This record gives sequence, C-alpha cells and structure tokens, in this order.
Amino acid sequence: MIAPKEVVQENNLGTGTFLFLNFITLGLYGLLRVIKMTDIIESFSEQKICSRNFIIFLSVAYGLSFLGLEIVYVAVLVYWSFLAKRELEYYTSYQMHMRYEISAFYIVIFNIYYVNYCLNDLKNISEMCVKTNDYNG
Repeated sequence: MIAPKEVVQENNLGTGTFLFLNFITLGLYGLLRVIKMTDIIESFSEQKICSRNFIIFLSVAYGLSFLGLEIVYVAVLVYWSFLAKRELEYYTSYQMHMRYEISAFYIVIFNIYYVNYCLNDLKNISEMCVKTNDYNG
C-alpha cells in the first residue's frame, strides 16, 4: 500500500499535460492513463476497481469511437470515473479520516481528467490532515 503523498509521484502527470497528450494522440493516451490510474488506485486502496476484461472492453469501445460510436467510449469512461470516484472517497473517508467529496457533475463533464486531478490532490488532502492532527494533538 502506498501513502497518499506517493500517489502524486506514482501518477507523475499534471492534468494540463494529460489533456494535451490525450489531444495529440487522439485519445489513445487517455486509454493508457486509465490503465495506469486503475493500477495506482488499486495499489493504495487495496480494492479492485475493475477487471482486466473491463479494460479490454474499454479498448474495444475506443476502437468503436473511430467508427462514429464515440458515445460508447465516453459512457464507458464516465462509468470508470464513477468507479474511481467511489474508491477515492472511500479511501479518504476510512483511511485518512477526512471527508473528500468528488463532484459527480465534474465526473460526468471532465471524467478521466478530473480523476487525475483528484489523484494529484490527495497529497494536499494528506497534508491538510497532518496539519489538523498536529493542531489538535
């Protein structure tokens, strides 16, 4: 299990850079980042988000997006984002003892980019938690 501060080092990608790389590669980088973010979330939460079959389905949906069925790919990304949202909120609640609400509206609009932002934000949440414990104790 990795600490929240190490998540940013493990993720190692700012949201703006992620957006740029995903745009340049026509969405292929986003597919690769979903796999990487799934591994990161599963490593610190010690819970499975999705199976490898889901990742294969996501890859097929990406291929279908070039045939004019972009809505399938986007719907699968939004579904994955909600799975990641649930796991991040659970982790911060029960492991870090802080309430971290991730906006469902932003998940629908920005999906994987917002999950990347929340992963990077875990370091700030962790530092806030430490400062609160130092103040109280």
